[in-house]
Amino acid sequence: MAIRCAKCKTNCVMKESKADVFGYPCECCRRVYCKNCANISATEIRALIMSSRVVLFFCEDCKNSIKQVPTLKDDIQEIKKDIGELKDAIKPGGTTYADVVKTFEKKKHSLKKEFKELENRLKENARKQIPDLPSLDAIKADIRNLESEVITKETARNSNFEPAQEREARAKSVLVFSLPEIQEFTYREDRMEKDENGVYNVLKEINPSINIDNLKIMRIGKYEVQKVRPVKVIFPNKGEAAKCT
Repeated sequence: MAIRCAKCKTNCVMKESKADVFGYPCECCRRVYCKNCANISATEIRALIMSSRVVLFFCEDCKNSIKQVPTLKDDIQEIKKDIGELKDAIKPGGTTYADVVKTFEKKKHSLKKEFKELENRLKENARKQIPDLPSLDAIKADIRNLESEVITKETARNSNFEPAQEREARAKSVLVFSLPEIQEFTYREDRMEKDENGVYNVLKEINPSINIDNLKIMRIGKYEVQKVRPVKVIFPNKGEAAKCT
């Protein structure tokens, strides 16, 4: 009957052989492991297959269990000590198990009472040091009212700000009428250049001190042949625009 490795399930034999695979039983759990899964050296293999063995083979699980034996022994000794103390506490004709439980319950009740008193004292101190706080619903209501107030003020500010912007833009603008619009140029860039030169000449005639740098010049309306559109001139500031009056 073939014997399989406990780890990889490969067929293996538990005796000296010329085959590539050997099987080695754990000295503790007796499970068989092949040469690869046993993780042993060639020297250990030779020692294991000798008729009179001097080396014992243990699988990894058993090795780990054996390592824990000292700790387990210490734990057992500690348990024995605790049991001995309990036996000494519960003597015939003296304290019984029920008495021990009763005493424990009394101590537990006493501790609960002390904790409750401490909790009440802390709450009382907190009330003395910290004023009464509003409820969560009241805080939420205040937040909603504040949000509504902010939205109302923001809307009013925007409504007032937009006309102010429009007034500022108009104060910096001047309209020039009857400035001949060159018809023979079909390209927009050429017409814009002619308009700029015409506006510069008009402004110099109105007031030579007008600064013609950084002006924005544009015709108002859609371009049509044989129609002269007004020219809008936007100055960098309303002070320069006022020089045209």
